[in-house]
Amino acid sequence: LCECESTVAWMHFEQSAILTVHNHVITRNPRISVTHDKHDKHKTWFLHITNVQEEDKGRYMCQINTVTAKTQFGYLHVVDFSRHHHGPCRKSHNYGTELTCCTQIEQSDRRPDSCPMDALLSG
Repeated sequence: LCECESTVAWMHFEQSAILTVHNHVITRNPRISVTHDKHDKHKTWFLHITNVQEEDKGRYMCQINTVTAKTQFGYLHVVDFSRHHHGPCRKSHNYGTELTCCTQIEQSDRRPDSCPMDALLSG
């Protein structure tokens, strides 16, 4: 019996940029952070992007460092609502996004990508 922790890394796929590894933020972008719920049996990891900008759009990859690496992809669409608003406009730059990656360490016959990756915009 071997009980071990896996390392989770987040990457921006098109930019070939490593954003986080485990709890450490690698990128110099101060808008990026990572958290996880260590009490969750699936060990859910969250990539947070504050003040989302057009350059943040694209494919994000979460990789779980297991014996056979598991990879999940999610795509972030960035919509500038001010372009679609007619008349006086108040711009808010407090939009944030959260990408979720689930790790599943237990042995199973299910595919490794059985945990969904969601991209949510809040604002």
